[in-house]
Parts: sequence; C-alpha cells; structure tokens
Amino acid sequence: MKWQHFPASAKVDLTQFIAQIKPAIRTKLLCKAYASELIQLMHSYGWYFAGDGEGYVVIARDKNLPELIMDVDQSNQPHENHLGLLLGYPSCCCRFVSERGGENNIDELASKRKKIEFKGEYTLIDVSHYLDGISLLSHVPCSYQCFPSLRIAKEMKNFIHQHKECESFSLWSSELARYYQF
Repeated sequence: MKWQHFPASAKVDLTQFIAQIKPAIRTKLLCKAYASELIQLMHSYGWYFAGDGEGYVVIARDKNLPELIMDVDQSNQPHENHLGLLLGYPSCCCRFVSERGGENNIDELASKRKKIEFKGEYTLIDVSHYLDGISLLSHVPCSYQCFPSLRIAKEMKNFIHQHKECESFSLWSSELARYYQF
C-alpha cells in the first residue's frame, strides 16, 4: 500500500479494515493515477472497490457494500447516521455526529475532544489527532466514556501491538505508542 496516495487518516481506517474491525472504509485518494493500481490490489485481496469523480473511494469485503456506501454518501438527504452504521461505527456515535451538523462539523467535533478530558483507559478513544493519522478510532466518540468506542480502540491497539514489527506498521505503531503511552 502506498500511503503517500492517501491522507494520513487513512492509516487508521485501513488498519481497522484489515483487522476486520470495520466492514468497509471510505477515504480520499490523493493521486487519481494510483486508482487502477489500487483496484488491482483490492481485487488481489478479494476486496471490492467503488470510487467517485472527486477522488473518494470505498473498500469493502462485501461485494454490494462499496456502491451502497457511495450512494448513501452522495445523497442530498441527511445521511450521516446511515453512513456511519454502514462503515461500522457505534450507533450512539452515529447519532451524536448526526445531531451536531453531520459531516460538515465532523473535523471540528473531533478536534474539540481534548486528550486531557479522557480519563484512564478512555484516553484510547481520543481522536483529536485523527487527521494526522494518530488515532485508534476513525469516528468521533459520542462521549468521553463511550464504551463501544473503547472496545474498538482496544481491538485496534491489540492488532497494532501484534503487528508492530511489520514494515508498514513499525513507524506508525511507534507514533501511536508514544501518543497513547502504551
């Protein structure tokens, strides 16, 4: 996988997908010339792919999911709750984002969540640096003590720990370990 063709946050999304924490991911492809190579790579893993003219891509294991997610995402109707559920986010978090302006405010919601406000093991659900690729979650948790988000973050932490020696994870896993102090 050529990380330079994706935003930094795609590391979080794709890792959750590879770890089978999420059924699908939606991200932006920064270099459209990489699309055909990406499609071949996805097919070699038995994964399915859909893209749009703006560079957004959806990758899933289920054959019908990429097109469905793309259709929901491009709907003019409010769709954040439905989209979040399709992407495997906790329903409480989908409602939280949906009730606070949806996609238009999602980055602001994430950045307002300050690490200092998370206590104990819930520091693992801090997403304030998701856009920089430093996060164990790819969604905004509904609260500072969201248990479904904590479960996902712990799964992600365990997967990263098990694969930290892999070349594609080593530097990133070190950055995550430093930030989350694990």
